[in-house]
Amino acid sequence: MAIEDFGPTVTSVWNDLRTTTRKLIESAWQSAAPQHSQAVMPYDPRADHELIRLLEALDAQPVQAENAEAGRRAQRLAEACANVLIQQTHSAEVFALLIERLVRDVPRVRFRLSSRRCPGGKAKRAFGAQ
Repeated sequence: MAIEDFGPTVTSVWNDLRTTTRKLIESAWQSAAPQHSQAVMPYDPRADHELIRLLEALDAQPVQAENAEAGRRAQRLAEACANVLIQQTHSAEVFALLIERLVRDVPRVRFRLSSRRCPGGKAKRAFGAQ
């Protein structure tokens, strides 16, 4: 993973991560199913702050239609961060931030589903689109 491909903000946040936090993310990134197969690694509550900063930097990146592959990789790295947080944190504040992120993403997911052509418009009906 070439972190520089994600832009200067993400690169800066990445460079500020401690080695143990980087290893957590790299392990989750390389895992095919991070929420189920992640190896047990030591977790330090200080990683919460670092991972939230990285997640926010990734989420703040503009979606660029001309480079869809880079967008997918950034989204995958953001999901790896979120998965590590979900599995490891003991902070209610971190869980609240993850829930806010999920709620914020609902319109984007709704748009992606409703813009797909589905037989009978099932996805449109399921998400309230007319």
